[in-house]
Amino acid sequence: MVRSVAKSEHVFAYPVGILLFNRPEYAEKVLASLAAQTVPIDSDQLTIIRDGYQGSRDESLGRPDRTAEVDRLAREYFPDAQHVSHDSNIGIARAFDELERHVFRNPRNPWGAFFEEDFLVDADYLDVMTRLITLADPRPEIVQVNATGDVQCELSRGEKSLYPAAHSWAFALRRTHWSERASIVSDYLRVVGDAPYWLRDDRRVLMTMAHRGIQLAGTSQDAVKTAAVLAHGRASIVTGVAHGEYIGRIGEHFVESSFERLGFEDKRRARPRATLPAAISDTFARDLVKETVVYRTEQAVNIMLDDKEHLSSSLEHAERISDDLRQQITHIRSSLSWRLAAPVRWLGRIRPSRGGTSHSSTKQGEG
Repeated sequence: MVRSVAKSEHVFAYPVGILLFNRPEYAEKVLASLAAQTVPIDSDQLTIIRDGYQGSRDESLGRPDRTAEVDRLAREYFPDAQHVSHDSNIGIARAFDELERHVFRNPRNPWGAFFEEDFLVDADYLDVMTRLITLADPRPEIVQVNATGDVQCELSRGEKSLYPAAHSWAFALRRTHWSERASIVSDYLRVVGDAPYWLRDDRRVLMTMAHRGIQLAGTSQDAVKTAAVLAHGRASIVTGVAHGEYIGRIGEHFVESSFERLGFEDKRRARPRATLPAAISDTFARDLVKETVVYRTEQAVNIMLDDKEHLSSSLEHAERISDDLRQQITHIRSSLSWRLAAPVRWLGRIRPSRGGTSHSSTKQGEG
């Protein structure tokens, strides 16, 4: 059955890409939310890519292959889109690169919008995104926008303003930035290679980017693309109000404990009517670029400190284990020595007789 799609006099003016994988329970929610937009997606400008199960982390963890369900849902909600399904897993980095190439295949498209199966959007999301793109378009410093409201930086402009973005969720990307960062992404993909994305060589990624003068706060494709924003002196911005909800409790970078620890379990507050600035002034644009650098640097430092704390905790744990292990080994050695020595002690109490038989040298009644 083909699902009904919200109708409007106008459609979203920009091409859209959706990346799916192996989570039909998430995919259905997100596809339904995108199909119900007050400003609908133009199916002629929609590409849906589903990554493969074979060789994936899901397969290695013994999770079932449910990609056929995901394919069915994608075709039910958007039957006229361009659908690309992979049998083997190419990983998020290569899948996203392929999706970007599809979305920007028409050189006349100045922006493209990207969605994944773990961010559920409100019905007016594309309406708000259209207004964000209109605001950002005259400002070449701003190369990425989203309306996810995930504001983690220490600023107090209020919910109705714009901030440096914390995540690349449900975002629109400027085509010119996609082009200018191409060599950085190409280097990253070369290092990642054909190996499973989840087994990528972190050290090689970090060193390759360091040779380009780029310091990363992680080795994911998102981290590299965020670093590219900084390397080119650009900004990625987000609304102060959440027009959607992150639902990726279990996925490539999250498990239930981290999902809850980072506050995504908290119930989303009722949001006010979307209100955006009338324009982005020169001063505000410069502030957004500077704030993006400061926020991302602070984020990298926090990650480094967290890693240091985790390493320190791990070393303390290892030392405790070592102490316990030494005590256990000492006990085992002592016990083993006693057991090995027992036959020797027993042999020492035996002497051969002249008749060729043996008998105990101890007196009767002695143990």
